[in-house]
Amino acid sequence: MKFPAFSGRKEVAEFLARGYRESGSPALANVNVLKLIADKLPSLDIQVLPLQPNIDVLWYDQKADELNGVIVRYFRQPAETVTRNAFKSCQLKPSRYYAGIGEALAILNYGVDYSWLFHVFDDNVCNQLAEFTYNSAAKLLSLTPIVYMVVVHAEAKMLTEKVSNPNLKHDEVKRLRRIIIESLLSKSNT
Repeated sequence: MKFPAFSGRKEVAEFLARGYRESGSPALANVNVLKLIADKLPSLDIQVLPLQPNIDVLWYDQKADELNGVIVRYFRQPAETVTRNAFKSCQLKPSRYYAGIGEALAILNYGVDYSWLFHVFDDNVCNQLAEFTYNSAAKLLSLTPIVYMVVVHAEAKMLTEKVSNPNLKHDEVKRLRRIIIESLLSKSNT
């Protein structure tokens, strides 16, 4: 799959949501789940829900009955480091290869069937640094139920398998999943 050049995380999220919508799946970018479902729950229920994180892309595959949440982290190499010596030129923002992993784990509490982490590397990031970063993250993510995608120089690849959310065995998570799907469907039809 080819991706265009992006300027940041928000642009990636909007691109992905648009693509899912074009393929027939209800999808939203930059989703605050509490705001999405506020009209579906009494205020007492909302107080016991996790307050964060926001989901960069939320989409529902109606044919497969799969609710998906995506966390996006956009890695760039600051311009001032590109022109310096080789050691300094290998700095990224964010600087941690595990950026986004905590958020991708946390959205499992929202009842998504699959939690995805997309690490997107700006075109100015050298291949060697991108490869080191995503290989380090892939080692950790292979131990989790998170689907890991990387995009380097417009090329996307999936580095972990899809594993269903283990939290879906809990009734309250199943209920929240149903409410999120209803809210997503109603927002998509307006």
